[in-house]
Amino acid sequence: MTPSEEDFFEYKKLREAIQVRVADGVVMSAIGRGSIRFRCKNDTAVTVNEVLHIIRLDRRLLVVPKIVQREYNVRFDEKYCGIYKDNVLTISAKRTGSVYTLDVEYEHAKLVEHEDAGNK
Repeated sequence: MTPSEEDFFEYKKLREAIQVRVADGVVMSAIGRGSIRFRCKNDTAVTVNEVLHIIRLDRRLLVVPKIVQREYNVRFDEKYCGIYKDNVLTISAKRTGSVYTLDVEYEHAKLVEHEDAGNK
């Protein structure tokens, strides 16, 4: 999820807004959907599809259940989070407080866990 339309290289406005509940329980409206790219510091290029455009967000978010649905594994410990594909580390994130910040060069995405009641 991202608040910025400029993040998308493919983008489509939604006919009807999608209501999304974020981690703190606030419900926000997604007005568009598309694909974004960013590059990790290890030079891995990452494309994320079906990203929602939610202008009320104050930061970019990756949704853990959506990542797992795409056959990635997400592993957390006290200081780090890793996103793996076929047991190969694709993206890492360092914990700062209660948020894991992705180790990327050009974007400042955050990794959070939340429950989306509409996608159970």
